[in-house]
Amino acid sequence: MADLIKTADLKDRMKKIPEWELEKKHIERTFEFDDFAERIDTLAE
Repeated sequence: MADLIKTADLKDRMKKIPEWELEKKHIERTFEFDDFAERIDTLAE
């Protein structure tokens, strides 16, 4: 199993990817689409 990134290192790395957010012990990103068809089209790419 891979080692977890230390909190200080993670916060520094997160500055490079502002679209992502730190939530407890994981990172996440939210994508918003105007409609369902637009979302499905992105999956086909």
